[in-house]
Amino acid sequence: MKSFLTAIVLVWLTNISFGQTIKSGDYDSGLKLAFDSKTKKLTGYFESYTGWDEETKNPMFSCIFYIEGTVDNNKFKVLTYYPEYKSDDTIRGQIEIINGNTLKIKLPSEHGGCWNVQHFADEPVSFAIEKKNRMDSNKICD
Repeated sequence: MKSFLTAIVLVWLTNISFGQTIKSGDYDSGLKLAFDSKTKKLTGYFESYTGWDEETKNPMFSCIFYIEGTVDNNKFKVLTYYPEYKSDDTIRGQIEIINGNTLKIKLPSEHGGCWNVQHFADEPVSFAIEKKNRMDSNKICD
């Protein structure tokens, strides 16, 4: 009986640990993701700015890149790239699902401008969901 209960607890813990799914929506710090549970495809982008130029009335630094990948586990590979230069500016990274509301992104190097805004190469960056969206076919709905 004791081994049966141990097995049930292990299955339950495995489902909690590995059964997390990524959520479509707006995450803090400028991350937006869309996840299609049928195809397991993830798409999205990160966009954030720092510094303010009083003369031009614009941010001084920007960090912008697209994200795409296939969710096959709690840790999965993603392809990131600057919007206009997919073939020239590709950085392969990793997303880790921490729980139903939090994930981490780690890149081996920085996209242009990101060093001044948000470091992704030093250590994984944590993001918490702020607004969940549901997928409806190929578009995100509120």
